[in-house]
Amino acid sequence: MKVAILHDDFTVCGGAEKLVALLSSGLNKKGIETEIITFDFRDQLKKIIPKNLVIKTLNHEKLPNLPIMRQAAFAELNVRDEYDFFIFSGHLSLYAAKIHTPNLFYCHYVSSIGFKEPKIIDGIQNPIFRHETMSKNFDALVKALFEKGGDRYLKYIVEQRETFSLHGPELSYGENLKYIQTIATNSAHTSQKLKKACKRRSLVIYPPVETSNYGYKKQKGYWISVNRIVPMKRIRLQLVAFSQLPDEKLYIIGQIENDFYYQALKKIKPPNVHFLGVIGGRDLIQRLSECRGFIFTAKDEDFGMSVIEAMASGKAVIAPFEGGLKESVQDGKVGKLIRNINAKKLAKAIQNIGKELEKNPEKYRKACTERARKFDVSIFIEKIKTQIEKHVS
Repeated sequence: MKVAILHDDFTVCGGAEKLVALLSSGLNKKGIETEIITFDFRDQLKKIIPKNLVIKTLNHEKLPNLPIMRQAAFAELNVRDEYDFFIFSGHLSLYAAKIHTPNLFYCHYVSSIGFKEPKIIDGIQNPIFRHETMSKNFDALVKALFEKGGDRYLKYIVEQRETFSLHGPELSYGENLKYIQTIATNSAHTSQKLKKACKRRSLVIYPPVETSNYGYKKQKGYWISVNRIVPMKRIRLQLVAFSQLPDEKLYIIGQIENDFYYQALKKIKPPNVHFLGVIGGRDLIQRLSECRGFIFTAKDEDFGMSVIEAMASGKAVIAPFEGGLKESVQDGKVGKLIRNINAKKLAKAIQNIGKELEKNPEKYRKACTERARKFDVSIFIEKIKTQIEKHVS
């Protein structure tokens, strides 16, 4: 059996990219030859994913990495005779679903289509609305593609101009899900949103963490936050909270995906907070093992793999009482979930858990590691493998 995983893009160091890489690696270990097909790949991803994966990219001409380009690349893709089963990851990869069956779609989040999303989050423009700006520059994009040799996509992009301008490429939900046979979501929270938006039922298969790789060590007096630097992660809350806690230290790990947001954060960053950029592998495991606890502030997070990694390290988690976190984090047992989170409440939770850890540094260790094992990669791989075998005899 040979499986292809079609994933939108490998240029962002996020949970979806780590999940796809772990899935490919895990299926290969089970004797199922698996390859990843994506629009583009950046070397910094090597810091957070397993080695020896087969990753094929579609952007050979190094064309502009925009949603409409990824949409076109997948819409024009035809590898149906090269694989026995197809796994789709990301909304733009769904443009290849029509001719690539049997298949499964792993849904990481539900598009804003059909929902009222705020245009401003954490004081910065919501990235969901970036396509509104890009559509105004459509003619310039077409010209750039022609000059760079991307003419093979020109006809398709011009034909899709009206759809792109009005809705953005994530309109693929309604148009392309009909070609998907099985849908898996990363949480019950995501499953409910998908059912509301698309009237489709889905299986809940929680994302994987290699829990055996993580371990507890004596804390070294700092807190950790792991997230991409984008407004949806509400990192400003962390900065304001730690400005009220000058004796505490916070390390923020993650890719600067929105530089405008990052520059705004730097202006209010207190001296006890440090941005470390992308860290993965042994370095991340080491830092998690020695931190006091884990801070997570993302808005309506659908799951949050980094939270599980922290718990696998035996560290308490402080996070919002929102989204998929209500499924993964047991409030009071493995840390604290904050209702209607704000900077003041976050600072108070950090103080309270800090005091508990001063009295008993290992208070949360056992409960956290036991909870994390519920999301081990072995469970994830077996559930996906079962779905593949249902379609391929």
